[in-house]
Amino acid sequence: MLVVPAGHRLATRRQARLDELADEDFVTVPVGFGFRSLVDDLLTADGASVRVSFESPDMAAIEGLVGAGLGVAILPERFAGVSGTVGVDLAAAHAERIVGLTWRTDRPLPPTAARLLEFLSRAAPFD
Repeated sequence: MLVVPAGHRLATRRQARLDELADEDFVTVPVGFGFRSLVDDLLTADGASVRVSFESPDMAAIEGLVGAGLGVAILPERFAGVSGTVGVDLAAAHAERIVGLTWRTDRPLPPTAARLLEFLSRAAPFD
């Protein structure tokens, strides 16, 4: 999700295209973080060129910097709106992240793992 300051030109939009982010100042995690690789790959796949204005290993801090008007960010949806920011969906077919989960079936799961699996299967049924 694109996270922008409340007064940003895209804040009232339901969706934003990646090409609309050209010349934006980005706040993101440092190079070497897996999430940074995902964001960089997403942007370069669409030919978007961005400037990184700030880096932080803490996504909540990134959202706060965006809220202070120091740039925009691509973050998980749960971070949008915490510091007065606005979340805008990305109109990019490849703007999704798939997370896999595996577990052993030859013995019972520990209780905490079983609860996690039950919770996740209700949130997003497994194929």
